[in-house]
Amino acid sequence: MELAYIRKDEKNSKLIAYYFGSEQNSTKSGICYLDKGQYISLPDGYYINTHDDFFYTLIDDKPYSSYAWSDDRGKTWKTKKIEEFFIVPTPTGYADKGYVYKLAALFKGSQEEKGARLVIGHPVIKCN
Repeated sequence: MELAYIRKDEKNSKLIAYYFGSEQNSTKSGICYLDKGQYISLPDGYYINTHDDFFYTLIDDKPYSSYAWSDDRGKTWKTKKIEEFFIVPTPTGYADKGYVYKLAALFKGSQEEKGARLVIGHPVIKCN
């Protein structure tokens, strides 16, 4: 593994080191919370964004994507295939408790419905 970059978590401002496999075609990756030296190994091909204990990534499956997330700091992962629209991979912004703002391009629907939209995502909201 080789250090790829260091950045701050969007919610708690803790420094996180991102590691990727040293082989050219390696999909191995992991992150390390520098304040505790806690290393978390990630599933193959997961290049995540963090928001405290909430991790998420987009997996490019061409032409659609899958959205993968973990609300327990990578211990368990859930995925959802997105087939109604294409998500632009780079996050547009973040808000409290894991909300993610992104751009999406709609594929299905009438001609008037097609085009880019700003979407707000949070897959772990629980309604009582």
